[in-house]
Amino acid sequence: MNIPVRSIVLVIITLALSVLYSKSDVEYKDGSVKVRAMGICYLDPGISEEQARLLSKYDAINEALEDLGSFLEDNDSLTSYPNKKMFYVKFLSNQLDVLVYREGEESIDGYPSYVSYLSSEINIKKLNELLFKIRTDNKFRYLLEIEYARFRLLIKDIDFLKITTNKIPDNFITGLTNKLTSTDWANKAHLTPEEGLKIEFYSIAVDIDRLYESSYIFLSESMIRAGQNSLVMGILNKLINLDPLNFSAAYSVRGYINYIDKQYAAAIKELEKSIAIEPSFAYAYCILGKVLTELRKTEEALKKYASAIELDPDYYLPYLYRADLYRKNGKYDEALSDYSKVISLNPKNLESYFSSGIIYYLTGKYSFAAEEFSKAIYLDELTPSLYYNRAISYRKSGENEKAVEDYKTFLLMTVNDLDENNTEPLIQSWMNESDLKPILPE
Repeated sequence: MNIPVRSIVLVIITLALSVLYSKSDVEYKDGSVKVRAMGICYLDPGISEEQARLLSKYDAINEALEDLGSFLEDNDSLTSYPNKKMFYVKFLSNQLDVLVYREGEESIDGYPSYVSYLSSEINIKKLNELLFKIRTDNKFRYLLEIEYARFRLLIKDIDFLKITTNKIPDNFITGLTNKLTSTDWANKAHLTPEEGLKIEFYSIAVDIDRLYESSYIFLSESMIRAGQNSLVMGILNKLINLDPLNFSAAYSVRGYINYIDKQYAAAIKELEKSIAIEPSFAYAYCILGKVLTELRKTEEALKKYASAIELDPDYYLPYLYRADLYRKNGKYDEALSDYSKVISLNPKNLESYFSSGIIYYLTGKYSFAAEEFSKAIYLDELTPSLYYNRAISYRKSGENEKAVEDYKTFLLMTVNDLDENNTEPLIQSWMNESDLKPILPE
């Protein structure tokens, strides 16, 4: 059997690089993990310098992910969600902020090549925040899994370019580098905190790669947060029209838009399509449960939440939605149990503390209610209703001084042109009221 010389050279290079760029090129210092890696693109005819730059960069990113995954697996005390190497590689595949600090043409054992050297610094605190979101947010994790599957196909094509001795069709190189360019823009969108830039960068990503499903969904979410709901359907339709039998996440977001627009029949159709395509997508069951709740189909809604929980027990959202449904139907013990589960999974979930406080107030456990509202205020100091609800809880508990302070804060946050010196008459009038009802969550 004749083995191409270049393939033998590649094996030698790979073995050498695995020694040079493994443990010694990943280090932990000052709360961050720093990783360096090297990527290669052979300069065969038909590959431009710009294409080679992208190909070598993503070859290096793949190397960096492999080394980073091994390091985090070996040092799992650094992360709050220890796991195997492939877990980290999968969910960080397009989340790294990388710096190419040197690049250019080099000769690799006599072969003209374009080589990229890059570094990435991963803040452990931010990494743990990302891992927490991955663990508790089913839709986010699903989108990253889609993105990783796409990333693996791109790396497979990059590896193929390294070992093939045949002439590569121009459209193969162009298609691959276009997808890598799209990936670059999506990476920029992931990393920026500015919603406007996210929308701009994701838009560029999907313009370049019209089948980039996860970027369509991330774009849609950014547009929803920016109040551009009316434009989201058009964005998602572009994707679904290309392949109506695919893209579960796109159907689920269309269902969500229909739900918030109170188009419940249309929402059910979209969400059922999402589930038909991907029966394990817990997020779609959650939104379908919300729709059925609005239609007062309580038992059907509860079944959807139970299905979501069975599919993803660490996903806090179905517990939250089910707890809300129990609370509204007066099943307070069941509701408190689910709110407690939400808090155990996601301690920063404001709604669970708020709603637990409501239940304790309505059942006459006023000191417990005040404690829950205090926890909610710790997370959000700018919601007036929390201060009002804690104020009436303190009053019912006989802690009038605390009640007055909270009610004063509520007044100052909600009454226009009121200063602290003019609150006394309003406070006195409120203290004379006997029928005190809490402000319910929306």
